[in-house]
Amino acid sequence: AVSRKRFADVVAASSCPDKFSQAATELSKNSNHFSLFDYFWKQFCIILGARIQRLLKFENGALGEDVAALYPPIRASASEMLGRLAGAIQAGSANSNVDGSDFNNSISENGILGGSNMLLTDSMFLGWKDTSPGSGNYDESSIVYGGNNLGLTYANMSADRWTRSIGPTKEEDYVSSVHAFSSSTFSIVNKEWSVLQGVGGSGLQPLRDAFLDASTHRLRKPLRTFFMENVSVDEDGIAMVSSNLPTIPSSYDLSLVEKVILSELSLADPREGGGNFCMASMISSNVVDMVRELCNEARKATSLAVSADDGINSQGATMDFHYVRSDGSLTENLSHDLKLADFMNNLSTLIKKAPEKAFVLPYRPAVLPQHEECARKCATSLTPAIREIDKLVDSFILSPFGRTLNKQMSAAISKMHAGAYLEDSDRKSFVQQHVGVLLDTIAVNHLSSLPQSYAVALSAKIASHTIYSFISNMALIRPLGENGRLRITQDLADIELCLEQFILSGGSSSSLSQMDGGRPYAELRAARQMIYWNGFDDKTASPVEICKGILREPWIPNVRPSTVLNFLFSFAPDLLSSPHESKNKKIDEYVSMLLEDGETNSWIITMACCDAFYQRESVSAANVGTGDRRVANVLMQLGQELLRRRK
Repeated sequence: AVSRKRFADVVAASSCPDKFSQAATELSKNSNHFSLFDYFWKQFCIILGARIQRLLKFENGALGEDVAALYPPIRASASEMLGRLAGAIQAGSANSNVDGSDFNNSISENGILGGSNMLLTDSMFLGWKDTSPGSGNYDESSIVYGGNNLGLTYANMSADRWTRSIGPTKEEDYVSSVHAFSSSTFSIVNKEWSVLQGVGGSGLQPLRDAFLDASTHRLRKPLRTFFMENVSVDEDGIAMVSSNLPTIPSSYDLSLVEKVILSELSLADPREGGGNFCMASMISSNVVDMVRELCNEARKATSLAVSADDGINSQGATMDFHYVRSDGSLTENLSHDLKLADFMNNLSTLIKKAPEKAFVLPYRPAVLPQHEECARKCATSLTPAIREIDKLVDSFILSPFGRTLNKQMSAAISKMHAGAYLEDSDRKSFVQQHVGVLLDTIAVNHLSSLPQSYAVALSAKIASHTIYSFISNMALIRPLGENGRLRITQDLADIELCLEQFILSGGSSSSLSQMDGGRPYAELRAARQMIYWNGFDDKTASPVEICKGILREPWIPNVRPSTVLNFLFSFAPDLLSSPHESKNKKIDEYVSMLLEDGETNSWIITMACCDAFYQRESVSAANVGTGDRRVANVLMQLGQELLRRRK
């Protein structure tokens, strides 16, 4: 008996030719679906990759750089070719339902190649045949596409037409569907593009890798002279190391970096570099890698890293000496780091402007949406480089600098325990005398020497620390009478005003209430209500009732647990030692420990103070001193609940 089989089934059942054995092996790993075009395309990409590798290795790589430079135009041409292939496939898909008796009026249909009419014509991929005058195929009825007679017509019949369903169609359907690619067409083209990109040395992968290596080499070439050893020549012409700190790149060095970045990005511009805009993200990744390497070298050039290499504890007290002198003037180390911060800020600004300079400015005023879209995608791809720069400056320059200035601020604030809020004191505003003056000095001497973005970040660090330090010191004041509460209220208003002016002097457009999520400002406002809490005035209330009353206060959620616990010590009898006294620490040292170690350590110290109080109370029950005995019980019951709510 004679049976009919689909052409695709017949081909699939036959043995694969030796020339396509490599393609068959690769395709069998990924899919069991048979496609004749997949075999051809995979084998084509394998051969293409092998030829590219031979070119790159020719005469020990003598042509490698020149061959790698061809990647942008080759990629653009390949992308255009696959786009035209998508048009051919879409045309075949749009005419898959053709009447079997209407061979002459039909255009094409979907065959085993997604339009197997591509097998019938002179073009390997597109299925067009030349109908221009003088070609022998000229016909006045040639298709007019987009108002231009291209001299091309689509093949009239597919090789395996009988293998597909047949139905009526119109010739006009092809013209209307050329630009309306279906999602299935895009998936086909994406698959072929992925194969052409190649893996394991096939397709364009060797050429792409060579191009990226050459691009990386060009991008990193200016970095060779960055952060060199600081050498000077004396009067006898002898070279000598003038400083252990390396040199900072100049503005000329920065211009070289900008030039090479714009040169590499322009390779993705069809007009400038012959590539296509899709390459912008790939080249941007190379720029990001270059910036990461630059940041690694800059990290080694900071005075913090140099001091660590010299065996100096960068986290210890020596850091004050290395950054700020006792009179508040800048040291050589700080001047060096500020110059480095300025260089990194200029580099960050350069990278932010690079996409617009590369893809938008060359086309003005005739800028197209695709230019702006490419610039936006490029800017997104370059974002990790900007974050890397900001991370470096924050970790190795701003944070150590901020810690140094915060130590000065803590020392100034701790002076409030020298009788500033005693009942019989007639001193002027503590904040205006000590805190405000120091903030003005920092703004004039330090913030003004930083780029605006870094000055904003540093001012936010100092403002947050100032609020927390002031409130923590205020909570440790013992005793605290009505006159002291009034003066603290005035100082809380003064410090809010001083800090508002301070962060504005740093160039910030945000207010104090928006800084650090609003948490420092919320605690500053809540502290005004906390100092007037008088729950111990009710002598009949039990410790449990007092705890419940405190937890119901509206200011509790905005105040740190350590602040509440330390504030309650102001109501305690003399036998209950303050936390800093139990640890034999100065107040500024204890507050610094609170701000650095968190709240858990404060609760442990509070429990130790209460245990010591119970022991003393059992020995001298009749001589507890002034204060409320219930404070210790309240502290023990309140602490865990505050920490639980804080978490």
